[in-house]
Amino acid sequence: MQILMLVVALMAGCSARSFDRSTLITSTAMLAWDWSQTRGMAERGWAGMEEDNPILGPTPDTRGVDAYFASTIAINFVLWMVLPPRWRSVIPVAVTAVQARTVMDNAPRTGMFGH
Repeated sequence: MQILMLVVALMAGCSARSFDRSTLITSTAMLAWDWSQTRGMAERGWAGMEEDNPILGPTPDTRGVDAYFASTIAINFVLWMVLPPRWRSVIPVAVTAVQARTVMDNAPRTGMFGH
């Protein structure tokens, strides 16, 4: 919840149209970051780790990771395009909140903070 509040606060100064685009760009960037982390773990053979995403399974290969994240980014964009303007940012804000938590949880496993 704190991450969601931070995202909303950071985007509060944007105009509605700019806010809509910002949410899509931010959510896509967060998905790409998670993709990079997850792909790196898959390239290293998971080294005693497991993926937490039940759709990917415990140790997906790089093709599975690539297919999942490419699809997720495409779905994020399509939903952004088809939702009415009033609701357009709901999905990307939720994606950003979930992905921010996921990226931070992945950080120690990926060496992001030197661990």
